[in-house]
Amino acid sequence: LRLVGNFLDPEPGYYNASTYYGEKEIFALGGSLQYQNGPTPDVDDKLFGWQLDVLYETKMSPSGVVSLEGAYWNFKGTDDGYTNAFVAGGPATPIFTQPGQSFYLLAAWMTPKKIGIGNLQPNVRIEYVKLDLPDAAPAGTPDPDASQKLDLGVNYIIDGHNLRFAAVFSHMFNPGPAADANAFQLGTQIQL
Repeated sequence: LRLVGNFLDPEPGYYNASTYYGEKEIFALGGSLQYQNGPTPDVDDKLFGWQLDVLYETKMSPSGVVSLEGAYWNFKGTDDGYTNAFVAGGPATPIFTQPGQSFYLLAAWMTPKKIGIGNLQPNVRIEYVKLDLPDAAPAGTPDPDASQKLDLGVNYIIDGHNLRFAAVFSHMFNPGPAADANAFQLGTQIQL
């Protein structure tokens, strides 16, 4: 179940974009609920989740377009799937639920004027994930208490969602004994 309220310009259709590149004034609040039974009837392995999100985008003439986005997820499940998978000698039950919570925040700004044939859109994104796993995890497994990721990126927008290029540098703050990691990605999006 999902509900969305649009308090400025409407967002038609079921799927909404995370940016309209200044073509709309957007302030949207959304939320959803999800419930799912486990894969087998003999294992008490259910999932219940809920989520909240917000999107605000405005054209700050003549200073470009500002986009702010955020979301929070919370998933709860029964522990049998985890317990049976991790306890020594227990049945090899698949891990179905992954109880925990996560959120992300995104801020982006698009240049008011084209540079060449497109606009630049620098952005920053923060992600946080905390899984509620049992203490019975095997020895040597990294503590999955929480992980964080910081993305610094820039998009080159030629034709909205139809043609754009992206470059993103990511830094992952890994939990437990695992070392932090960096990544760099280049990408393109083409829609005909």
